[in-house]
Amino acid sequence: MTTRTLTAADQLDHAHPYRRGLESVHVLRRQLVAVAGFMALIAVMSHADRRAVPLEASGLLVELLLAAALAARRAAVHRRARDLIIERGTADLVELQPVAVRLLSEPHRRRLAADLRRALAQAQVYDRLTVASRPPPAIRRLARHDCTVAWIAARLEQPQPPVRGVALVERLFDGGYGASLYHLDGRALEAELTRIRSALSGGSC
Repeated sequence: MTTRTLTAADQLDHAHPYRRGLESVHVLRRQLVAVAGFMALIAVMSHADRRAVPLEASGLLVELLLAAALAARRAAVHRRARDLIIERGTADLVELQPVAVRLLSEPHRRRLAADLRRALAQAQVYDRLTVASRPPPAIRRLARHDCTVAWIAARLEQPQPPVRGVALVERLFDGGYGASLYHLDGRALEAELTRIRSALSGGSC
């Protein structure tokens, strides 16, 4: 007897942000395919009738806007998927499994480890950095947690870290200089680093 693989439709309410995000991605993909087919037809028509050229330009603009919207929606859905992995502690839904594969890939984990070490180095020499190269000043709080940061970075580079811990590290950096790493207060940063270390150790807090 085979076990049926769970999907977002099985486990999540229709109004759940992740499920709605997945559905919007599917809609945008279908629209993009439809517009691409329309563009192919217009391209043929424009060779026979130059009056179709403005229509071709309009179709191209619509196609570019749809592609941009699809890229933005995919990024938002990835963030929702990552949050679900953090909440559930595992990629137990079909749609989450590709996200887990990406999170756990060695190049991605090594990039996160390098980003952590770079952020710690910036925190430790913040006052010696040129003003133009300084991240937000709250990064200086990271220097108090050098041992924890070093442990997390090393664990990321080891084989098979728990996916929830990797997801938490990625979320810490999400948003560039708007990321939580650069804006958490001292207690919140300590709590988040403790949470990450516990998750990478196989804990659940």
